[in-house]
Amino acid sequence: MSCFIVSEETMHRVVEACEWYDYADKHMPLTNLGSTELGCSLFEMNNDAFRARYDDRYPEDLYDPTAYGYEPREATTGEMYKALACFIYQCSEGTLPDRASYRALVEIREALELKLVGDECPPEQRVDRAMNMVENVPWDF
Repeated sequence: MSCFIVSEETMHRVVEACEWYDYADKHMPLTNLGSTELGCSLFEMNNDAFRARYDDRYPEDLYDPTAYGYEPREATTGEMYKALACFIYQCSEGTLPDRASYRALVEIREALELKLVGDECPPEQRVDRAMNMVENVPWDF
């Protein structure tokens, strides 16, 4: 498995997905953070996953989280879903999946899946169906 640092454009959509889900109302991790701070924290998570995968072999590829500034997008459900799915995959290294913030992102992804495919779709088919629905959405924006 490989790992990379997502782009700022992808991060804008991940943050937007978190805001769409209204994570603060659900008492999820990172609830005290504004949009830019949330993005910074998520970039640090991405860096942690990168370090878990590659140790210190490629320090130049890490992202300086303090450089991030959230820029609102009017992303579609499909764009938020695909960006979040990509981010979650990139952060699935080491012990990151054990973090509460990682599990919260998975919960948001599942909510976006449900919005995309509807509740008539059996749960075991939702990921495949949602990915098929966003097939033509670019991975990076």
